[in-house]
Amino acid sequence: MFEPLSLRPDNSHNGLQSRNDNPLRERALFSIVASDYKNSAASIIRKGDWRLIQYLKKGKTELYNLRLDQKESQNLAAKNPEVPEALVKQLVAWRKANHVPLPPSSTLEF
Repeated sequence: MFEPLSLRPDNSHNGLQSRNDNPLRERALFSIVASDYKNSAASIIRKGDWRLIQYLKKGKTELYNLRLDQKESQNLAAKNPEVPEALVKQLVAWRKANHVPLPPSSTLEF
């Protein structure tokens, strides 16, 4: 008869480890929403607990702390201006590096 495994989470690395047991570094996730169905086209960056949405028509941003607000009901961009500023820089760099086209109606340079 087999005995069940006893697994304990390793909180020292948030449970994320590489195959050689080195902790994984945090990295950003990027995405594009090209549809104008509900909102205008947008670029999105998720880094750590933060999710920033930049609408591509005029550059308006929304910032959410997904650990505290999974429903994205409280836009924190005005309360934490340094966070959207840093995330927008990373988002623009990603769009440039990947030649992401902006919609024709966009007022943004990149």
